[in-house]
Amino acid sequence: MSLKEFCEKKIYYFIMIVALTIYVCLTLSNPFIRNFNHDEIHAWNIASSFGFIDIVRLMRSEGHTFIWFMLIKPFTSFSIYSIKVLNWMFTFLAVILLWIFAPFKPVEKFLITFSCPFLLIYPVIARCYGIGILLLFLVVILYKRRFDKPILFSILIFLAANTSLMAAIPASILGFIYSIEILKQKQKQKILPLLILILVPISLYIQWHNPIIPFYSENYVFSDRVKSFFLEGYLFDWCSKLAYIIYPGIFLSSILYFSKNKRILLFLLSSWLVLIGIFFTVYCGFDYHFYFLYIYLILAYWVGYENNNSYKKIFITFFILLSSLFCFKKVSNVWLFNTYYRDTAACILSNVSPNSYIYANLFEVNILLPYLYNLNLKDFEDNSLVSFDNYRNIYSKRILPDYDKIFKSAPYNSYLLIKPAQAAGLDFKDKNRFCECNDFILYKIK
Repeated sequence: MSLKEFCEKKIYYFIMIVALTIYVCLTLSNPFIRNFNHDEIHAWNIASSFGFIDIVRLMRSEGHTFIWFMLIKPFTSFSIYSIKVLNWMFTFLAVILLWIFAPFKPVEKFLITFSCPFLLIYPVIARCYGIGILLLFLVVILYKRRFDKPILFSILIFLAANTSLMAAIPASILGFIYSIEILKQKQKQKILPLLILILVPISLYIQWHNPIIPFYSENYVFSDRVKSFFLEGYLFDWCSKLAYIIYPGIFLSSILYFSKNKRILLFLLSSWLVLIGIFFTVYCGFDYHFYFLYIYLILAYWVGYENNNSYKKIFITFFILLSSLFCFKKVSNVWLFNTYYRDTAACILSNVSPNSYIYANLFEVNILLPYLYNLNLKDFEDNSLVSFDNYRNIYSKRILPDYDKIFKSAPYNSYLLIKPAQAAGLDFKDKNRFCECNDFILYKIK
C-alpha cells in the first residue's frame, strides 16, 4: 500500500467515524423516538400475546409478516422501549454497512446517512422497516458472491421478503431474477436455494391480499399523497421547485445508466412500478412507504456501481441532488398519536358484557385481534389485563351494512364498535347506550 493510499484510507475512516458519531447523537436525541403510535404498540401486543403459528395466521390481517414480531418477542418481558432500541440498532447497522461496504463516494454516503429517511424516519419508527433495509443491504453486499453462497443468498432474500411489503417487492424481484440465473447454471446445489426462493412470492401474496387495506385507503387519494410527498413538505420553497427537475432527472438518468445491465434495470423499474401500482390500486401509502422508492434506487446503484458508461456522471449528479433534497424534507408527526390499542381494548373490555356480540368494521376489528386468546396480558405498568376470551362473537365486513338491518337482526347483548366519522345518522344522545374508547364509540344495540 502506497503512502497516498494509506493516507486516503485513514482520512476515510476518520470521516466515517465522525459521520457515524453525529448520526448516533442526532438519532438518539430525537424527541420523537420516545413516542409510540398505535402500530408500534399493536405489534408489541401481538408479539407478547401469540406464538409463531398464530402470528403467521395474523399475517394476512396485519399486512406484515412474521420477522419483526418474532424479533421483538424475546423483549416483551422487558420495557416497551426495547423495541425502539432494537429498531434503532437495525437501522444503525444498515448505515454502518453502507459506510463499510457500499462503493459510493464519501459525499454520497454522507448525504444518504443524513437524508430524511435514514435520519428522521426509519431509526425513529419502531416498525419492521429498519430490519428490512438491513437485510436488503446484506443481500446486495452478497450479490457478487451469490453463486458461491447460493443458500445464504437465498435465505437473506427470504428473510427480507418477510419483513414488510416494501422489502418483499425488491426481494421477490431479485429472487425471481436469481432463480432464472441459477436454472441456467449447471450446478448440483441449485435445488435447495430454488426451494427457498419459491417461498418468497408467498409472503408477497399474503401481504398483497390484506382485506383491511382497501377500506383504509378509501379515506385517502393517491394523487394527493404523491403531491404531498414529492412536491411539498420541504424546509425551503426552492426545494419544491427543484423537485420538478430532480425527479424526472433521476428517472431518466437511471434508465440511461442501467440500460447496459438489463438485470439491474429490470430490478429497479419493476420495483418502482410494483410499489407505485400498489399505491394506485391497493394502498395509498405514507411517507415511510414512499421512501422505499429511494431505497430501491440505492440498491440498484450499489449492485451496478461498477457499470461505466457515458451516463454515469449524469446519474451520479441527480443521485446526489436527490439525496440532498431529502436532507431538507420535513417529517410529519404521524407517530405522535396517543391511541394505544391496549388502552382502547381495555376500555371496550370494561364496557362490554361477557358472551356478547360485537358488530364492527373489519379495520376496527383489527384492534381486538391480539386480545382474543386467554392469555395473561400486561399493560405498560406491568399490571394484569383481563383477556378477551369471552368476546369472540365478532361480526365484521369491509363496509358495515345498513344500521337498521343490524339493529333488527342483532341478538340480545349486542354492541356496535364504530368510529365517530362513520357514525353519521346514529343517535348517541342516550348516555346509557354508548361509551367512548379513545377514538372509537362502543354503542349498545340491545
